[in-house]
Amino acid sequence: MRDYKQMQEIQRLREQAEKEEAERAKTDESGEEAAPEREKDRYSHRKPGFKGWVSYLFEYYRWPIVICLVILVGIGVGVSQIRDAANPDYALLYVGPPYLAPNYEKQLESTLADLSGIEDLPGDCNGDGEYKVRFRDVTVSIVTDAEGERLTVDEGNTALGSYHTELTAGEAMLYFLEPTFYWDAKSAGVLQRIADISEEYAAKSFDGYGVYLGDLDAYALDGLSRMPAETVVCLRRSPADEDLNYGREEDEWTYHRDLFLRLLGYDDGAADVVNAGSDADVTLLVVCESPVCRSVRRPVDEALSKLVRDGNGDGKRVGRMETILRSGSAAARELQAKEVRTELVTGDSMLWLLDEEAYTYAKERGLLAELPTELAERETAVDGLAVKLYTLDCFGKEGFCGLHGSAYLCLRRDPAAEAEPYGRTSEAYERAKAVFLELAKEKK
Repeated sequence: MRDYKQMQEIQRLREQAEKEEAERAKTDESGEEAAPEREKDRYSHRKPGFKGWVSYLFEYYRWPIVICLVILVGIGVGVSQIRDAANPDYALLYVGPPYLAPNYEKQLESTLADLSGIEDLPGDCNGDGEYKVRFRDVTVSIVTDAEGERLTVDEGNTALGSYHTELTAGEAMLYFLEPTFYWDAKSAGVLQRIADISEEYAAKSFDGYGVYLGDLDAYALDGLSRMPAETVVCLRRSPADEDLNYGREEDEWTYHRDLFLRLLGYDDGAADVVNAGSDADVTLLVVCESPVCRSVRRPVDEALSKLVRDGNGDGKRVGRMETILRSGSAAARELQAKEVRTELVTGDSMLWLLDEEAYTYAKERGLLAELPTELAERETAVDGLAVKLYTLDCFGKEGFCGLHGSAYLCLRRDPAAEAEPYGRTSEAYERAKAVFLELAKEKK
């Protein structure tokens, strides 16, 4: 019985071995042993020559080839962009409302090349045979509230973060900054004092470090003219004066310094009508806290010149805006307040645009002329003595739209009614009154 069972087990194992052998043979036919046959078949119908080889590659390897080509093109584009961005002649930083369409950037690059002062290849400061400009654009929004106040909006402080990164470790050394961001850069102590590089142009600055773009003749040039007039132009201080210069080089700073001075010194050759003559026929005194007021001097001067008549017999109609800016420390503001009070009492201007503090002082001292009946009856008239700028038609026009909408437009009373006219005349008062009535036209 045991021999019989052993024989059955032997037979079973033999059958199992034969079955496994058959399975292996079947696998070999469809697998490893078949592969050379398929490869042989693949080559067997390939056409001879280069055309046949290309056809073969396209049929069996087209997708790997396409993927490799896409990768190579991407690498090439990236390398090209890195090469073009590297080693620029000028690196600029702009912070402000959006305006820089690609064609404006090209205009700006052309303007900077013309200002470079290099004859052989305009703009090529570093001598590499190419002219390259890196322009970093940080966008913030400027909105106007119901009373005409201009506010800087940066939701989530995203612009501020980008700006601080660029200010700390970026390569830009010539800055075009919205005023709020300018004061931030100045407080960080990274800006160049203009008097240290040019005594000639130091007087153009409102605080020794920055210059309003709208106050420069260069503001009329292509590209620059697209920036807001209140944009502050300033230069980063020399890398030699910094503990960490983040790769900035002294010779690169020199290129930017020279360009900055050319911007300040640019003369368009045109006669400055609003400053012609030794005396203005009418002067608008503006007292405010925002540095923006100084950047709109030229358009306001032009508007005043169109409204005033020639009063000094020089054959020219000249209107001029003068500003007293409240800013800085408490001690500085106290000095400014004294300057305002002195100007209101003894100055020659009789047309005023005042902030709350100055208006209150003028009202309490009895310095203001009463509004004509048609103006005093307006709902927006203030105390029968002033009108708010934002309620007037002129506020929507160039120049005036950059001033504080909540400011009080008012007129100094007739010198004939004062014990101390301080050299003012009734004739000058009448000229100022005529301009005041034009400016006080109600918004339509």
